[in-house]
Amino acid sequence: MGGQLSFLTLPVHDLATARCFYEAVFGWSAPRPVTSALLFQLSNLTVALMQRTAFDEFIDAGSTAAAVLVSWNVPNRSDVGALIQRSRDAGATVRREPALLEWGGWAGIIETPDRHLWEIVWNPRPSVPAP
Repeated sequence: MGGQLSFLTLPVHDLATARCFYEAVFGWSAPRPVTSALLFQLSNLTVALMQRTAFDEFIDAGSTAAAVLVSWNVPNRSDVGALIQRSRDAGATVRREPALLEWGGWAGIIETPDRHLWEIVWNPRPSVPAP
């Protein structure tokens, strides 16, 4: 069965603060507002920032959700450090400073003000070979 990841929804405590963070760090702009959410349309993915209370209602918060690490791939190794610093300046906590990964990539991990984990990563290989 085919398919692709096309939509990612992240719960946030304050839409205005979250909007400022993602605009400052990733340069995303002009989100489309919908009830209790902001939608950032990227080239192949929509990232939705949804008000935490609306998110909890939407997913039936009686259940416990697992943590997720979202990876953001950048075109150059030096971009990792620059984006980590922009994140820090915008209020993120750096969970792992940029470092060499065992497979040859270069990455660091940030935690956004809403506690989402993002890996900022550079992959030296243009594509991963099939297993």
